[in-house]
Amino acid sequence: MSSDSDEAYTVESAMEDWLFQKSNKTKVWYKSIISRFRKWLHQKYQRDLDRTRKKHIKAYLSLLSETNSQVRPVLCVLKSCFKHLKRLDVIDKDPTALFKLQQQNPCREERNLQKEQVRAMFAKCQQKKDKTSFHLHQTRDWWVTSPVCSATGSERQHLAISFT
Repeated sequence: MSSDSDEAYTVESAMEDWLFQKSNKTKVWYKSIISRFRKWLHQKYQRDLDRTRKKHIKAYLSLLSETNSQVRPVLCVLKSCFKHLKRLDVIDKDPTALFKLQQQNPCREERNLQKEQVRAMFAKCQQKKDKTSFHLHQTRDWWVTSPVCSATGSERQHLAISFT
């Protein structure tokens, strides 16, 4: 039930609620996954999200695994969506509840940069004045002031000066 009134949530209003505080890019990604699933579900079974069963999720994931290696992200989105629909009483039972997410594969390339690599990257961005270098400057400013940066106060000042 909606906390605003005595009206029950519909699938559409629950979807809006689910996407409400997500970033724009996340909304686009989630909407595309859900709309593809809904389209497939309607074409194959003439159903919508509120009438989805475990067998439908299983069939969809089987179809995806034949054509796509990215099943885990799709399942993450579906689990999040159905958990929200269950929380709002749009559905009685979460059809994704028994699906376990596989362990995420390790990254193919290490993403840790050494000080020298960071300095070289920012030195290179000084040479160009385009959108890319602008974003690198913003990243630099965030990184130098971020608690993620392991540098001490004096090292941060030196980094800030050396990057400018």
